[in-house]
Order: sequence, then C-alpha cells, then structure tokens
Amino acid sequence: MTSDMEHCAPAILSDWLKYHDLTPDLCTQILENAPAPGNPTLPRPHNKPVNLNPVDVWNTCGEAVIASMPESAAKVHHVLENATVEFSPDTARYPRAFTLHDNGRGLPYASCPWTGRGSDILMLAHEFGHALQIVACEGRDMPPVTREICAHLSEDWMLQHMQKQNRALIENLEKWAVYSAAKTLARDRKTLLAALDHPQATYNYQWNYPLARCLAWSLIKHQDPLDFWKLFRGKTNLSSLTSALYS
Repeated sequence: MTSDMEHCAPAILSDWLKYHDLTPDLCTQILENAPAPGNPTLPRPHNKPVNLNPVDVWNTCGEAVIASMPESAAKVHHVLENATVEFSPDTARYPRAFTLHDNGRGLPYASCPWTGRGSDILMLAHEFGHALQIVACEGRDMPPVTREICAHLSEDWMLQHMQKQNRALIENLEKWAVYSAAKTLARDRKTLLAALDHPQATYNYQWNYPLARCLAWSLIKHQDPLDFWKLFRGKTNLSSLTSALYS
C-alpha cells in the first residue's frame, strides 16, 4: 500500500467517489463484472518457505514488469538503482508493507518485512508496483484506486513471469495468490458495498482494494491492448478504464 498521509485523503464516501469520478452504481458494476478470484471458503494453502534472497526477488519484480510493459524499462531500472527498500523493518512499529513517496532524496521508500515465505514474493511485487508508479507519474496526482491497480498489476505480472522462470515454486505460489485474493476481496468488497449506501460514511482506505483488484484482473484479461504505461504515469483516469472495459 502507499500512504494517504502524503496525499489529501478524502474525508467521506461522497468525496472519495468524486475524487475517482465514480458512482455507487459503477462501483457495484466493477465488483460484479470482475473475473472470479476463487472460493474464499477453500482451505488455507501452505505458505511455504522459499530459498530466495529478497534483493534478487525485488530485481525479478522489475524484470517481470519490463516483460509485460517494455516501455517502462528506463523507469524500472531507475527504481531498482535508486529507491530505498527495507527488508528488515522494525515489525513492532511497521508490521505491514508500505511504500512512501520520498526517502529524503525525492525517491520512493518501501518497507517490506521479508520472512522468507512464498507470500513475501507477492508483497515485494505489490510494493514494487507502487514504487514504479510513484517514479513514473512524476508528481502527477494519482487517486488511491489507480495506485492500487498498478500494484496489483505488478503482482499479476510477477506470477506470469515466474511461470516461465521458476516452475518449482509457481504452483504453490499461485494457490496462495488465489486464496489470498479471494479472502481479502470477500472482506473488502463487503466493507465497500456496505458504505455505498451512506454518502457521509467516514473514508476507509480499504475501499480502494476491491475496486483495484477487480479492475486489475479485468484489465489483464481484456481482449484489446491497453496502454498500461499510461496508467502508471498517471495519464489515465478510472472513467477511461471503465469505458474501455464495459462499453
């Protein structure tokens, strides 16, 4: 995730909808039309340890993005060479991964508590997507749903890349990805749908996740080529995306 503390976060649901150029009906349409992620009641798969170095995984995240979005190569290398990544943060203070816009040198700072489990691969891919969109948008405003779409696309591209690069690992990792997505989508979708009937509901960052997850899946599976790099650069809004997907 990225921190809304660095942005002017909306205060209530109606502000959040306006910021993203969304309506309650469009939110519902996005949630209902997304490809099925899997059954959230399935047993939890084993989150197996992986014998991988987090620095190598971070670099592989960059390779995966370039493989799916070649025009991003220069910015990807800029992130790999210059962003700050902390793989062993103080988990008592920072238990969850996050990415900030500025490490003090005008570049992203990613906090990624690496435990050596398969799920950590997806965590790094998610935060790499955030770091890249921060660098690529060059200061342009990017609403949180769009930021999270970029991060989820990075996860999906990492899975695709590893299907070709590490067959021994990918089967279990894909099972974990499906399980995790189904569980979190079921939870966050319920939270957002409950809020849509209450325009004055206090803003909750969790609202961004189900829309971003569903739109990322839909974009990956869309038949016509889409300009993902334009999205990462902050030059595509949600209206354009949803028009391309649902018109």
